[in-house]
Amino acid sequence: MSGLSGWEIGKTKMQLSIIEHGGHEYDLAVVLRDRVLRQPLGLQFTAEQLSAESSNVHVVGSIEDQIMACCVLAQRDQGWFQARQVAVDFDFQRCGYGQQLMEFAHRYVASIGATKIYCHSRDVAVPFYVRLGYQAVGEYFEEVSIQHVRMEKDLVQEI
Repeated sequence: MSGLSGWEIGKTKMQLSIIEHGGHEYDLAVVLRDRVLRQPLGLQFTAEQLSAESSNVHVVGSIEDQIMACCVLAQRDQGWFQARQVAVDFDFQRCGYGQQLMEFAHRYVASIGATKIYCHSRDVAVPFYVRLGYQAVGEYFEEVSIQHVRMEKDLVQEI
């Protein structure tokens, strides 16, 4: 895969699926999340953090059994879901995979009754979420030692 250009990679559609917490694919998604989101900040997942995800929905995007994108969806208040731990492998960023992943996540949570979704976006990811129709709400805040802002999207408009 590393020999493909960004254009060729971006034209390949990922296989998107919901996976089981604690299974082999989940373990691979945790490795991806750790490499992309945690290690650059000097953080590591704890067993308690991963165990707490057992009631969440886990979405992965893969090509030829390589997981290159993932996110965690947590049901919150009535009609709300939170997208957490959205990660795309460094080699596949800016190729459209994050958009494919999130559009799948939006359709999935809407199909099970969600009307709104939100995330805590790192400041560098705000333009990505804006392109997906999210709006920043409130002031920036610090989370895991970096600036974030709450981003919200109304899913009813898309149904």
